[in-house]
Amino acid sequence: MHRRLRFGKGWPAALLLAALLLAACSQPAGTGSAPGFSLSLATDRLEAPAGGSATVGLSVAVSGGFNGTVALSLQRQDGGAAPPTIDLTPTQVQAPGGPYTLTLSVDPQTAPGTYPLRITGTASGVTRSANLTLTVTESAGLSLSLEPNVLTVEQGQSASATLHVAPPEGFDGTLALSLSDASGNPASGFTLDPASVTVNGAPTDAALTFRVDPAQPPGGYPLILHATGGGESAQVGLDLSVTGYALALASHELYAPQGGSATVGLAVNAYGVSGDATLTLETQSGDPLPDGLTLQEASLAVPGGPYTLTLSVDAAVPTGSYALRLRADLDGNQQIADFTLTVQPPPEFTATVSPSDPTIEVGSSDTLYLELRFSQDFNDTLQLTLESADGSAAPAAFTIDPTSLGMAASAGDTNYVSVTLYVANSAEAGSYDLRLRAASSQTPAYAAFTLTVPTPPDFTVELSPYSQTVVKGGSTTYQLDVFPHNGYGGTVDLSL
Repeated sequence: MHRRLRFGKGWPAALLLAALLLAACSQPAGTGSAPGFSLSLATDRLEAPAGGSATVGLSVAVSGGFNGTVALSLQRQDGGAAPPTIDLTPTQVQAPGGPYTLTLSVDPQTAPGTYPLRITGTASGVTRSANLTLTVTESAGLSLSLEPNVLTVEQGQSASATLHVAPPEGFDGTLALSLSDASGNPASGFTLDPASVTVNGAPTDAALTFRVDPAQPPGGYPLILHATGGGESAQVGLDLSVTGYALALASHELYAPQGGSATVGLAVNAYGVSGDATLTLETQSGDPLPDGLTLQEASLAVPGGPYTLTLSVDAAVPTGSYALRLRADLDGNQQIADFTLTVQPPPEFTATVSPSDPTIEVGSSDTLYLELRFSQDFNDTLQLTLESADGSAAPAAFTIDPTSLGMAASAGDTNYVSVTLYVANSAEAGSYDLRLRAASSQTPAYAAFTLTVPTPPDFTVELSPYSQTVVKGGSTTYQLDVFPHNGYGGTVDLSL
């Protein structure tokens, strides 16, 4: 008996079939699309007075797995250069990401009129654009401009720019200055000095200093400078890039037994800097570091990583919790990452897993065997957790069973636990460094392994239930779930 099923992208499909066991055969995989992106604006018409600015939302859609920085520029719709008195900020965005807010700043000298423009994005040889029409009106009030309006500042340092204020006729008073992000929220990590400027009825220039907090994450920040006072308000865009680096630990809670060690993943996010950063371990309080705590790594390359750091614990280190700090120094630029180390008694058991390199297809499962070797008498509950090798959470598509079990053993015993590892249909093909964490009330032990998820066929199927009893001459119903992969959409032949 044969059946034919038609389905398209975006399923799974739940099908009720009057059958016993059904097997489906796949067709050859199609060709995926090349990486790319597209731009879309929230509106294609903007209006701003001379000396003012206008904002518009930008969405960046990606395809084919595109991931990167898109450089933005402003042009006329006919491909010519945009007027030099109209500036665009920010000049780059990350895709996927957003949505973003673009600011078009109009110089006070810009002639009123209609300007057909386009936003052009370029990345990895791909260029896309979105058209808009900007109408510039006569300046009727306060207007601002910054020179320069693009700054690069190192973490913990400052940069200066000149604010040009063109007041309306007869204006005399003080303007309060503030910074916001492109969405209008207060900009954190930046300090503006001075916080006000006095205007006495004539165009005024003010020297501004923009200070960056030492802990500000590196990257590009599209900001808006606001001036408000005397019933007037205006704003101007500022594209500020923060150079430097930041430390990000995969976990902020580490555990190690006396005489053992703890490992943790470290990511180093760098922007505009490079070199070798020295590493030191210290307490958060500034008190001397306990004897016997040693960081194995003395330096690391920036940019680089991700890295795995090892913290050794001497057998004489007292048990307890220690608030520690990792400090990195790159040519005087110091960054820190705080964490807690809990030193525990020597482990009650050690753990290994086999196989150490399982291969499991999407929508399937396999059994891992957790070997526990006990160094002392044991009677406790074990909590089992699946983690990434660096201690962070494992991908949600991977789950295990059981996650808890009671166990009793004598010193010298070796016990085995069967653990089922499930790989969901949503899992991406690839190689994953994972570990099983087996933890009692006193001891955590880790068993590392590498999971390979092969490229799936065009689709996979699941039948539920697996078996049923049917009387002669009767019938029954099964549910067949079909999960397409690799962008597949087509016809599936079913046979019994």
